[in-house]
Amino acid sequence: MAVAKPEFLQKQAVGPQKTMRETVSVFGIKMLGLLAGFISISVLAQMVQQADLGLYLLVFSLSGFFGICIQFGLGSVSLKRLAETVARGEGWKTGGIMAAALRILLVLFGIFAVFWVLGVNRLVLNGLFSLETTGFISVILLLWAGLFALQKLIAESLRGLHMIRAASIFDGAGSAVFLGIILLIFFGFSAEIWLETVLIIAVTVFGVTGLIGLLMLQKHTRFVGSGPVGVPFGVLVLAGPVFLTEMAVFVNNQADLWVVAAFLPAGDVANYGVVLRIAILVMLPSIVANAVIIPKIIQLNTLGNRDGLNRLLGVSAALAFGVTLAMVLGLFLFGKQALAVFFGPSYAVAFPVMMVLCIGRLINVFTGSCGQVLLFCGHAKKMMVSTVVFSAVSLLIALLLVKGFGPIGVAFGFALGMAGQNIVQYLLVRRLISVSTIADFSVLFERHAPARSIK
Repeated sequence: MAVAKPEFLQKQAVGPQKTMRETVSVFGIKMLGLLAGFISISVLAQMVQQADLGLYLLVFSLSGFFGICIQFGLGSVSLKRLAETVARGEGWKTGGIMAAALRILLVLFGIFAVFWVLGVNRLVLNGLFSLETTGFISVILLLWAGLFALQKLIAESLRGLHMIRAASIFDGAGSAVFLGIILLIFFGFSAEIWLETVLIIAVTVFGVTGLIGLLMLQKHTRFVGSGPVGVPFGVLVLAGPVFLTEMAVFVNNQADLWVVAAFLPAGDVANYGVVLRIAILVMLPSIVANAVIIPKIIQLNTLGNRDGLNRLLGVSAALAFGVTLAMVLGLFLFGKQALAVFFGPSYAVAFPVMMVLCIGRLINVFTGSCGQVLLFCGHAKKMMVSTVVFSAVSLLIALLLVKGFGPIGVAFGFALGMAGQNIVQYLLVRRLISVSTIADFSVLFERHAPARSIK
């Protein structure tokens, strides 16, 4: 008996106008989310002491890392399986795929919680970061990490279903806006707030957003009551390389804050955390481009359309790089004043660190979606190895430089590692897949530009 496709799959459009609408809307959503996060940190800088802000940023970063550990690559695997299912016209399988992923996630969270309670929490909080009071922070970290994992799975699953706008909302933007609004309300009534209150609010916001995301997935896939598709062990084997890759990527983006927290005073942690958030804001154009084109990368690769894939990658990288370059130039001219205005004069000293981080990310954007192409076009292990190696290189350089050069030495180590990683991955894509991911500005000026010749 044939099963009808979900309604949203029957409405899928694939033309360039839809792609442009998605890109514009995703850019707006991501921009709103990142600006909301920026405003939240700015408000907290006025309401809590600098050391407390540093602790909040550290807890947020660690929660994201442990969220990646919990979900074990399931988000990317779910994206790939759902996108391939949609491309083959087998939308009736989506509920079973989601049911399997959610059940595995619940088991993984339980395993992590057991290890966390048995001593991992003390090893991390007391051993690595020398935090004196760890009970409350330990509980918050566990809950927040689980919610990070859930939101990652929800967002990537929605992206695999080509629900790009919804995926962008549940990939952090919705929670950031919700949290920003609440903190602004608190700021309107009081000039101070306890750090514990902020952490409780943040976890609650993530919980509510995750529940809404689950309800949306249920509406479109009917995963409740569906039998899981695929053997869980097989899913975990597929997720292994993705998990290691995602961990390495997160280390490249966040572990520099951990190095600063482990070796330098609390004030440096707050300063570094603030400029790291700004550097992530600079990555917005690339984040938007990847959010829109990843399902299309999978589809074009599945169909063997190398010319279309090559053009898609060149155009997306060119657009992202142009916007990123303008943002970095603006920060170079006005960044120091902006830090003093939005966060306070004591944060302006982090301007050189901010510029080093931004330059590293500028190189990242120019090389395009090389990592995503490797990950979703059959070369996940090579993407994993290159990412892990350069993450280790970044960490090693940062550890060697932190004592002598402080925060700017840490920033240099991670910027250098990020640039090296993306250059190597670009070369791997050219050799293995015969497409180029770097920015191609020529296609922006020609209506019917020919595909780039890759030799």
